[in-house]
Amino acid sequence: MLAAREPRSDKPAVRLLVADRLGLEDSSVEFIGEHLRAGDLLIVNDAATIPASIHGRDSNGNQIEIRLTLQLGDRAWRAVLFGAGDWRIATEDRPRPPRLEQGDEIILGEDFKAIVSRVSGLSGRLVDLEFDRAGEELWRAIYYYGRPVQYSYMSSRLDLWSVQNVYGGRPWAAEMPSAGHAFNWQILSELREKGIQIAALTHGAGLSSTGDEDIDRSLPLEERFEIPISTMEAIAAARTRG
Repeated sequence: MLAAREPRSDKPAVRLLVADRLGLEDSSVEFIGEHLRAGDLLIVNDAATIPASIHGRDSNGNQIEIRLTLQLGDRAWRAVLFGAGDWRIATEDRPRPPRLEQGDEIILGEDFKAIVSRVSGLSGRLVDLEFDRAGEELWRAIYYYGRPVQYSYMSSRLDLWSVQNVYGGRPWAAEMPSAGHAFNWQILSELREKGIQIAALTHGAGLSSTGDEDIDRSLPLEERFEIPISTMEAIAAARTRG
């Protein structure tokens, strides 16, 4: 597989592998309606992608990048630390960050800081952070200072809107839930007109690579999810319909 080097302008043409009782078929997302019947149910992940990459420095001025992976509380997040550099350097070639201990401070902006509250036994690069603000003020700072997580195969810097699905809602995903990225409102409307139901769950997709062998062997890390009762009921009803 060759990863796309830039956001695609022809998203509906993204290839789709169809697996059914007859075997495998190569198709594309724009023709998904031909593989579904009235009464079928399509489940989408409505997690929005957050700008999870934030650059800063430690108290000695050493460069650090934090990549948020899981919200733990009103002001607490789990994150993976990177050293100097940015997405243009292959993840596995990025230098390690300075060693941080519980209580150390990371300066992320002129008035935006976080304290290391826990260092994971898995790797010194996996930490829990306590930010200096909570709620709306913390989200405002994350969106002001943060950028989307991206990797060196990309040809240019990503904008946040380039990593969102059209039905994205709650900001839970560290990286884009890319399985649905090719859907547009026209395709979804055509499916509904055909009698195909659409329901959502929210799954906060985490980081796909860190360059740290110990962390990468343990991927995926803990990820937040929620399946609404209405979606469970829709699944049960679709099964009843056969």
